[in-house]
Amino acid sequence: MNQLRLDLPINVLRPGRIWGSYRHFALSLPEPRPVQCGYVVQGIRGDLSTFRCVEGRASPEIKPENLIRIVYAALNFKDAMIATGKLALNPSASIERNVDSLIGLEFVGFDENRRRIMGICPNRCYTIT
Repeated sequence: MNQLRLDLPINVLRPGRIWGSYRHFALSLPEPRPVQCGYVVQGIRGDLSTFRCVEGRASPEIKPENLIRIVYAALNFKDAMIATGKLALNPSASIERNVDSLIGLEFVGFDENRRRIMGICPNRCYTIT
């Protein structure tokens, strides 16, 4: 009866007759920081709200003259089907092993000499470098 008098929006009774309540704590948003290389991943396949940018590693073997500054990456039908979970992925396919992002097939950008470049790759075209 004492618990009801507290007029809490949510009452939780744990084993051992321990009463509690759920609380909402506002968390501060993470501060964005510039990175040299990053790409887009989807946390839960089929849940469009779980897209996020993660920091990637630029391979030391890549020469600076071979880097492309990506300015546009298309979202095509395959990407949309993967993102919404409507396209079943075969886990044994070699393209999918050890890859955390299958989103991104095509990109457009510039090389260090400001020449326009269009490219296609199997994944991670939603990237910044």
